[in-house]
Amino acid sequence: MPICFCILNTLKKEKATFHDLIMVLVACCNIQGLLSVVSFVFPPFHTWVLNRFIMYGYDADRYTSLSYYRLYGLAFHLTNYAPLVAVAMTVIMIKYALKDKRYLVTTPLMIISIVLNSRTALVLLLLGSAFVIFTHFKKLTVKTLRRLTIGICSAAVVVALGAFALKSMQNSSNSWYAGWVLSGFEQIGGLFKGEKSGYFNYVSSDSIWTVPSDMMLIFGSGKDAVGMHYGLKGTDVGYINYLWIGGIVYLLGIFGLAFLLIKPFYKSKTKWLFFFLSMVFVIINVKDILFTQNEFMCFLFLISYGVNYLGSERLLSLLFMNNRRNMLPV
Repeated sequence: MPICFCILNTLKKEKATFHDLIMVLVACCNIQGLLSVVSFVFPPFHTWVLNRFIMYGYDADRYTSLSYYRLYGLAFHLTNYAPLVAVAMTVIMIKYALKDKRYLVTTPLMIISIVLNSRTALVLLLLGSAFVIFTHFKKLTVKTLRRLTIGICSAAVVVALGAFALKSMQNSSNSWYAGWVLSGFEQIGGLFKGEKSGYFNYVSSDSIWTVPSDMMLIFGSGKDAVGMHYGLKGTDVGYINYLWIGGIVYLLGIFGLAFLLIKPFYKSKTKWLFFFLSMVFVIINVKDILFTQNEFMCFLFLISYGVNYLGSERLLSLLFMNNRRNMLPV
């Protein structure tokens, strides 16, 4: 939080707007995307990153295993929270692009960093993109239908090319990565057929949804449930961990704080961002413990404070695109 205030204060002194903050974050995500590409195509850098994790005390066996198909780039949480920030910024840029297509130029590297590191973030990217596109077009005119058709066809081509590239990788040195991504889509496809495998088999297990009892349900035990706890199998479901740590009191406190952080966006022109961030918070807490010290929470604090601290009467809206200063250079 102190760093967030330092960043905002520096931007305020430079008479920056909230849009400028968003573009700074986009630049950071693109640098991360570039590092992801370098890590993917240049194994020595990938190995260097892995060694840094191990040196800082991360589990050597687990992170060595993860490095076969993830950990591309340079961030504190490469496999979950850093990709979430890239998802949020990509979705915001797609929303911008509905007014000015030049903003699409900022998205490829961010999407690459998402695809290389997190299947969950990729699913959120697809959901978030569909959400902002369909909420943007309030009336189904012929022009709207034509744009949607072009967009859907373009997305289908990108997916087809991506699937072809992954199939080609299966016989290369990146076969681990290709298998990991393809298995994720196979698990999702199987779910629609009534088949549970991989993560869906794990998340449907009753043991990981075991909640504390008696007074611990209200106030918690002070310990998380990631590892073995009270003779039960560990869980990484955020909601269950919150109950074990601080009970219902803690869970309600977290959701109250999350609401306060995204409440500034509950305005007529930025309501879409309020609902998108709500969707991220609800979904990701099934897969992980979002309320920790991580990149996404720092991002959330930064934009929540920034929208009012840097905003003005004319520039509070994320959709204000008429001022020349708010446009990307041609």
